[in-house]
Amino acid sequence: TGTAPVSGFVAIYAISNPTTGVSALLASNATAAVAAEVYGGANMPAGYTASALLTVVPTNASSQFVACYIADRQIFIVGVYIITTTTQSGSPVPFSIAGVVPKNARTCRGNIQVVSSISGATIAATFMGSTSFIGSSGINTNNTAVNGGLNVPFADVPIVTAQTLFYTGTSTAGTMTISGTITCYSI
Repeated sequence: TGTAPVSGFVAIYAISNPTTGVSALLASNATAAVAAEVYGGANMPAGYTASALLTVVPTNASSQFVACYIADRQIFIVGVYIITTTTQSGSPVPFSIAGVVPKNARTCRGNIQVVSSISGATIAATFMGSTSFIGSSGINTNNTAVNGGLNVPFADVPIVTAQTLFYTGTSTAGTMTISGTITCYSI
């Protein structure tokens, strides 16, 4: 319905005309709001009365679908950076993932990396879904080289607040850098 959004998200619905038995797909902009499980917009074709949300997929700067693989309610994408920071914090700090996952996203997975600018530091980083460490996934290691660290996958971190994750990160010495990517989200 309308033009696909620029660098946004599109909800794709299965729609059906029960009289003719014909089914089709309908897409709707899902960038600014959570896409409902049943299409409630005014653009349903005549005779089509049934609908169900199939997925929500990203679009690029040219309003085209981003290459992805969809399995059930999981959307696998090429890894997109979500954070790079040198700010240490033992308490959860929120950060936005709005450019990578839609408002419908319930969990995400990807990679988390932490490094220190000097060798011999104990470094730690964690991603989580809330300030109470719900669904936390992280790493704690001793780096053995200058700018050394570790890059590990994280899986199924819940997105408790729409399009927001939280991180903690610490280093006993040197400058710590945390970075992360998202490679999959579920709706």
